[in-house]
Amino acid sequence: MKNKEQLVKINLNKPRNLSLEDLIKPDVERLIQVRKDDGGYRIPSTSGKALRKYIPVLYYLIHILLERQYSKNTTERCLYARDYVKMYSRDIEPLKSKNDFRYMWSILFQFKIISCYDVTEPTKYRKSAKGYYFRFTDAYRDSAIVQHEVLVKASIADKLDKKSKAKKYEAKVSPDINNLTANTASYYQYRGLLNLSFDSQSAIMHVEKLFEEKALDVEQYNACMISINNIINKRFSFSHSNVCQRIYTSVTMMPKELRQFIKDSNGNCLTELDFGSFNAFLVYKILNECSPEYKNNVEKIAFENELDLYRSILSGGDFYRDFKEIFFPSEELNRDQVKDIVLKYWFNGKLNSRNKYRQHMLKRLPKISAIIDSLKQVSYENFSNFTMSRESQLVNEIIYMKFIAGHPDAIIYTIFDSFLIEQKFASELQTMMQEEGNWYFNLNCVVRGKKKN
Repeated sequence: MKNKEQLVKINLNKPRNLSLEDLIKPDVERLIQVRKDDGGYRIPSTSGKALRKYIPVLYYLIHILLERQYSKNTTERCLYARDYVKMYSRDIEPLKSKNDFRYMWSILFQFKIISCYDVTEPTKYRKSAKGYYFRFTDAYRDSAIVQHEVLVKASIADKLDKKSKAKKYEAKVSPDINNLTANTASYYQYRGLLNLSFDSQSAIMHVEKLFEEKALDVEQYNACMISINNIINKRFSFSHSNVCQRIYTSVTMMPKELRQFIKDSNGNCLTELDFGSFNAFLVYKILNECSPEYKNNVEKIAFENELDLYRSILSGGDFYRDFKEIFFPSEELNRDQVKDIVLKYWFNGKLNSRNKYRQHMLKRLPKISAIIDSLKQVSYENFSNFTMSRESQLVNEIIYMKFIAGHPDAIIYTIFDSFLIEQKFASELQTMMQEEGNWYFNLNCVVRGKKKN
């Protein structure tokens, strides 16, 4: 007689008001409409009892959809319907074969848990293919999330555990710190992630309090809880983009409200250090590296005057404030709006964008705008990738590698253009950031320090 494999509990995220056990009645017959590859449909009659055996995989699909919905990774979002996120047939592995993906999401669709949006789009493997995007229906979109226990086979739980870890950065032997490479620096960041010390209980209490006080909305609350739950269950994410050279980890994707709960070996909070107005300084570096051609001396003088003005704003100590006062004195814009709206559209906007802030900057700084636009291609995101790769060059390849060469056991994490560092090393790292930043930008930059409470 074949021995049954032991069942173990795993924790998955789900909307608080969703219970598959209550929705799928064992004695109720369901008609699950499933689309076939030829465009037709088959509608098998399935008992509730038969459907209930799929509850674990359905909860897992819900868990994946929630994570993707609250992720900062915008590449998974549908271009034509931004609240829909992409799902793949491989997302249900190892609980079910990817061949069952369409049947699994059809069940959720029939129970009005999710809605679907499909679109034919180009892929890197062939000219075009059908892409499937999903979101929760209105009944579950605005619900706070909770963790839910499901039972799966021990072998399945082990495969899920392996799936949630980036194995390619593991190493049995510590690399030679005297012979650092970008890949070695990635290894050290990955090693630090696996040894992350996080006060999850205090983080949960903090987030619950902010949610009760309405300082966080449901979306922000869920993003925080997903991050906390992943750390509690040791589901760490770690990836490196070959396009923009950024390193994405559980720390970089963590909502900023939670960073204060990352601790050092003595239980102390880490200090956050970041470059002020990084993208603005980076654009200055790019402009200095360009050798534009001028039709006459008047054009050359005009460009140099614009560059002098731009450099003066950077040197003032508060770029966003001075930028607003010079170019938009009558507009009601706060610092975040200057950063996330005005500069975003000026630096990264499409060439044919009619955004009013971009159009204004094209008139006020036409020479600088022309150089920035000349670096863009038809796919304007290429400019964003270019600037992010330069950011990663300074933060990950220069400063991080130089620092761990002297302190290989220090607790230090990068968050794009900033660092989380042990308090005892904060002063040394801040000095290094200032020196390397000044050299990199060829201009005195701004480095800010913020000790977590």
